[in-house]
Amino acid sequence: MATTHDARAAEAFAALRARLEPAQGTSSGRGFGAGALKSQGKIYAALSGGRLLVKLPEPRVDALVGAGQGERMQTGEGRAKREWLLAPLTMIADWEALAREARDFVAAGAPAAGKGKRR
Repeated sequence: MATTHDARAAEAFAALRARLEPAQGTSSGRGFGAGALKSQGKIYAALSGGRLLVKLPEPRVDALVGAGQGERMQTGEGRAKREWLLAPLTMIADWEALAREARDFVAAGAPAAGKGKRR
């Protein structure tokens, strides 16, 4: 059963999608098991566990995590993704700016999810 927290996050992401989809090159589709926003076919934002998941440059993710404004996406124990940030619902006022930043990063040529350098 969805919680109020999940419903609020889903509503915020739906509104974000409605504002960003009209941009040229932006579309939505499946990704990370949920609806995702894509630029030129590459995922740049999705809703994950009631948090906004965005693809940003590694130094930017480092800065946001260091400031306590999110955490790195993990695909398993100890497997943090260097360019993926999970922004919590407490950062909802910043979700649109983060998504736009992620869209610009991906549109500029960031590697597709799962296609980057392995560490």
